[in-house]
Amino acid sequence: MKRANEIIRQHAKEKGVKLWQLAAALHINDCNLSRKLRFELPEDKQERLLSIVDEIAAQNKNAAQSVANALNG
Repeated sequence: MKRANEIIRQHAKEKGVKLWQLAAALHINDCNLSRKLRFELPEDKQERLLSIVDEIAAQNKNAAQSVANALNG
């Protein structure tokens, strides 16, 4: 049986974004995000969440590069 909003969960996993990070970006508690994801969201809301996951992934990548640059001098 397929879980609701599997596309969001899978996309976050592939991008290395934790669901608590997505919840923080939405300014909601992580358990509230889990509740929202229990039932299939409308397509426009799914697209918004996928976009936010991409933004978080880009921020994480930039932060990792900054740390690497700082360590390499």
